Amino acid sequence: MSHHVVNNNAQIQGGVPFTVLHQDLHSSPPYTVLFARNGWTEQLLERFGPQLGIPPDQVHLTVVRDRCFHAHVFQNDQGIKISAALLPFDALTANPSSRNTLLSLPNLYMIQFCSPINPQPFFNNVDQYMVDIVSLLRSFSTLRHVVLPLDLAGQTTSVLASLRRHPWLTTLDLRLPEGYVANSDDIFLFRLLVAAELSRFDQIQTLVIQSEFVSDWVVITHLASLEGLEELRIISQDNQGVDGFVTSFLNLTNGPLVNGFTRLETLDVDLNNTSAWAADRLRVIFPNVNIL
Repeated sequence: MSHHVVNNNAQIQGGVPFTVLHQDLHSSPPYTVLFARNGWTEQLLERFGPQLGIPPDQVHLTVVRDRCFHAHVFQNDQGIKISAALLPFDALTANPSSRNTLLSLPNLYMIQFCSPINPQPFFNNVDQYMVDIVSLLRSFSTLRHVVLPLDLAGQTTSVLASLRRHPWLTTLDLRLPEGYVANSDDIFLFRLLVAAELSRFDQIQTLVIQSEFVSDWVVITHLASLEGLEELRIISQDNQGVDGFVTSFLNLTNGPLVNGFTRLETLDVDLNNTSAWAADRLRVIFPNVNIL
């Protein structure tokens, strides 16, 4: 199947070219450019192409945009469709019609939450914005993949609780907003509230989490209890978080973790940015796990 790039500015560097079959654009610039710039389209093609049973370069792509969010709809030649949305935290409150647009997307498999369009109103009234997000997540049950920035002031636990109604949710990506550095209060709240909620997701197979939060033995204990966890990816800005993870883990090897992480196959800690000591200890702790 021949494909071309509709907008030359939307060429993905080193990625798969794509055809835009339809554009519903109410503002400029075209959001195909936005997605191409950060590689989002390429990543989604790689992820959802196999789920459609065809190579990424044979996926039909429809882009949908309302005033506040963007979405991609992927389709194979048999007409099977999968959708993914990039949703600012304040989109639903800023434009209530966005909710209906989102719910009309076929097989909404992925939502990637991102920074609010208008940060000041959002942070002045976080609770109301989160009510709208939780209400949306409780209105359907098809999600497989969620990217949720760990803005702990934004009631992350409420959002996580609403995600438990999605029985096919297998990938959860929890990381700090770009440029944000966690302090001791953030880590305490995560340990106290978020980790306990997270431990209820037995169906999670892939978890991406910020290194600052996995250097705590309470959090590691909760993660070890995830019965379906096959891949754990630890995002770190330096190797301190990974070293802390190893230290905390060593303190637990004779305790509650003795039977933990039973299905873990891949541990991604970015070995290029991990200390030799931590890397060696990880290989001893996880002798049958692929460490990256």
